[in-house]
Amino acid sequence: MLAGDYFDLLVQASHDAGVSVRKRAIRSLWDCCSCPGFSRATEAVVVVLQRALDPEESMRSLVTKFCGDMWFLEGSSFAGLADTPSPSSPNSSTRTAEIRARELADVALKAYDAGGRAIHVPLGSDYPLVVILKEVLGTGSSSSGGSARELSAVRAGAAEVAQALLTVVLQQQVKRGRRDWGPLGLQGLG
Repeated sequence: MLAGDYFDLLVQASHDAGVSVRKRAIRSLWDCCSCPGFSRATEAVVVVLQRALDPEESMRSLVTKFCGDMWFLEGSSFAGLADTPSPSSPNSSTRTAEIRARELADVALKAYDAGGRAIHVPLGSDYPLVVILKEVLGTGSSSSGGSARELSAVRAGAAEVAQALLTVVLQQQVKRGRRDWGPLGLQGLG
């Protein structure tokens, strides 16, 4: 697959000194994310996500738009990460909150793993994923984004994804028979 052949080159180009080169590389990596059979889609999103701290505002805006559409807009044109397994559904073009939550979790885990010992939980406000989430949800430093209607749609999608993530966490805890859920502060709810 051509995307796989040039993946490492695109990753290098995403760190280029030239803004136009970085933008083209990020757009190309983004296109790779939804290519059927592309095995490094989640890794590509992690590379895109790292540009959330780019010194160029237009680059940060591009990354924010890509990630916001992917995770929080059910009706977006983004087809989904090619390497994230999803349950078969009658309408494969619909990316449910559960699918979007799984993709967000996969990217977060891959980014966390890539950071090694440099990442501490809870994540700091300058961590790329946190920066993106704040910008997408309209609470970041440069959140002037779209219209109130667009922001409302994104926030509704974010609430759905958060609910899906929480549901999975709670189901896993119940499956394991745990009653003390530590930092979640949910003792005794099982």
